[in-house]
Amino acid sequence: MDDAIRASVWSAVRSMLIAIGAWLAGKNLLDSETASALVGSLMVALPALVGVLEKITADRKAKADQATALNVGIVVADRVTGATPLVPASEVPALIAVIAPTLPDAPSPLAGH
Repeated sequence: MDDAIRASVWSAVRSMLIAIGAWLAGKNLLDSETASALVGSLMVALPALVGVLEKITADRKAKADQATALNVGIVVADRVTGATPLVPASEVPALIAVIAPTLPDAPSPLAGH
């Protein structure tokens, strides 16, 4: 997500939190200072949590891309005797597109049932 969209999303979240806080203050469930403090702390905690989750997701994707690159490299090496190319993760999608149509279909796990 680019920075302009991210800023717009967080601005909308902040506005919704302010509205909820104002509603709670209007119902005398919170005073306005407490509602304001809750909105402020949530606007610190939520982006931090989202950032951590995005980092974890990006790390998992990078590891999966590396594993796929290794597997594609093995398939290419198996097809060309004596050649073991290093396949960068960025080239994996293109290699999969080339190799996948040439691979035999995997048997269905439901075959024979």
